[in-house]
Amino acid sequence: MSKHIELDMTAIAHGGEALGRHAGRVVFVPYAAPGERVIVELVEEKERWARARLIEIIRPSVHRVEPPCPHFGVCQGCQLQHLAYPAQLEAKREIVQDQLTRLGHLSNVTVRDVIGMTEPWQYRNQAQLYAAEDGRLGIKGGATQQVAGIDACPLFHPLIDELFSALDLDVEDLHRVSLRASVQTEEHMLIFETVGNWAPELMADIPISCLLRLGDDIEVLFGDDWIWEVVAGRPFRISALSPFPANTEMAGQSASIVRDYLSPKKDDILLDAGCGVGFIGLSFSDELAGVLAIEDNGWAVADFMANAGDMPNAGIVQGSIFDGLTQIEDPVDIAVVTPSRTGLGRESASEIARLAPRHVAYVASDPAILARDVPNMTAAGYRLIDMQPLDMLPQTYQVHLVALWEQETL
Repeated sequence: MSKHIELDMTAIAHGGEALGRHAGRVVFVPYAAPGERVIVELVEEKERWARARLIEIIRPSVHRVEPPCPHFGVCQGCQLQHLAYPAQLEAKREIVQDQLTRLGHLSNVTVRDVIGMTEPWQYRNQAQLYAAEDGRLGIKGGATQQVAGIDACPLFHPLIDELFSALDLDVEDLHRVSLRASVQTEEHMLIFETVGNWAPELMADIPISCLLRLGDDIEVLFGDDWIWEVVAGRPFRISALSPFPANTEMAGQSASIVRDYLSPKKDDILLDAGCGVGFIGLSFSDELAGVLAIEDNGWAVADFMANAGDMPNAGIVQGSIFDGLTQIEDPVDIAVVTPSRTGLGRESASEIARLAPRHVAYVASDPAILARDVPNMTAAGYRLIDMQPLDMLPQTYQVHLVALWEQETL
């Protein structure tokens, strides 16, 4: 017989589930909200925690709203549509605080309010869609990575929605189709991945590039293998397999925060480690003497050099952040680092210290990444000065942040 219990929900956990406590254990409940009293059914029980399914809301939160998406709760792409947007931002601030306290062992840390969007919908400039069992295209998400077929998504930018609505595909033998668009230049791109590498028959009545992905290579069906986007007033080339944030507006916010944190001087050399296509470091390169970058993705390396243009003192090392750092001999003045989900680690933090930038802006797609690197950066001789979370992906639990580290003086 299933076990039903009553719970008072107190917070949103990292991952988007609400949490409460029962019999000395933390209980995680998807789609509940802080301040609610609920009836739940326990579906997974461990010694110190449990997971439950929401059965009934006895006392709803004042912040609960009706999710606008009919797929919410089935599609796992969003976790927080049932919360009013201001409550989402506060929940994300608390998530950052919790991660830095528990994982980073920082006491009395002050986390700024999360920078949000004026309109936290229709922001995604890209989407990855998979064949669902019902014959539709869908979104893969959640712990099971199950595909939920969708008819529309309120997070899609209108350009992506236009592209999605125009698709007429037989999903049989289709592994994945990626949709990309430039918010500023209104370019469209479709990237197909098929079982057996067959090329779909295509017709288009909008300007578009269509490509077939073959492992780490691309076959151009028609158009170009890149699009152009504008960040901080500067155009950036983004190739089909180059990483770029899903939210163009907040990407610009991120670049602006980094620039303000680093306070560049005309004779500064900037290290941009994990640079992608260069949209952060190159966005304020006219205020610098030079930019030295590191990037592992070969497509993004080529994009960075194209985006640097005729800048006389721009260079890039291809490789992991650690491997790239070991190849750089001369000191730098300031640095921005964008680590992968594994973080910098002690060795990379030590290599950064060897190059002796006075300030380091640390860009993280998850507060846990920064939290795990707190002891590494501290051991390398840097002090955490400030951090600014920003809502790169509204309606989801994810929160990005930029942290400022300052070199300790002897």
